[in-house]
Amino acid sequence: MRVKLRTKHAGHFGSTSGEKGKFELTTAQVLHVAKRLETEGMLGCLQLLHFHIGSQIPSTALLADGVGEAAQIYCELVRLSAGMRVIDVGASLGVDYDGSRSPNLDNSIGYDVQEYAAAVVQAIRLACDRKFVKHPIISSESSRALISHHSVLIFEAVTIQLRMCSFNLWCPASNHNEELLVCDCLSHATSSNYAMLFENLVKNNSNAGGPKVEDAEYFHTYIMDRPSKSSKMELMAKAIF
Repeated sequence: MRVKLRTKHAGHFGSTSGEKGKFELTTAQVLHVAKRLETEGMLGCLQLLHFHIGSQIPSTALLADGVGEAAQIYCELVRLSAGMRVIDVGASLGVDYDGSRSPNLDNSIGYDVQEYAAAVVQAIRLACDRKFVKHPIISSESSRALISHHSVLIFEAVTIQLRMCSFNLWCPASNHNEELLVCDCLSHATSSNYAMLFENLVKNNSNAGGPKVEDAEYFHTYIMDRPSKSSKMELMAKAIF
């Protein structure tokens, strides 16, 4: 259940925090849902309390206020005999984009990950200890802190170059004087079907009395890693013969 907190912040994302938050239930609505679940005999199914103070929380003081408020609601649900187990603190963990470590700027925060975790745990522990409630599992959805340090550049292909390779494939005779089987599709090999061709070649060769499949596995890494088509075909031939 996602609850709407009164705690809000005045940062860049503050418009989605507090009573202006979306997709959330007020405290009165949470209690109404709990009573309805109790009537239906399903109150024990309510196990997780979720909230979202706002993205890019600037300070641990504001964080502790919001987490503490949510923890009190959690304890009240426990008192009502709900099967509470988890508090989800949402995506409140911010990122210090400019490195200034300032809680007064929209693109910075005044704490690190360790301080964030300590503030969350302490706020929940204090609220639960006062109400003699078992400490819950704490969950976080810190997507901003996870992905903001990574980037990807996407652009259209500027040119296409085709490289043609030619090679000669030598097929020696087996111990039974039978010509070893090599798939005709070698001449149609592409970078996307080398692995399939290799497996087919090894299987056919094994059926014809050649080396066992496991004896050829050593060459597989080399076949897949070599850059040119001709060298891959040569290694295929060596592997299966």
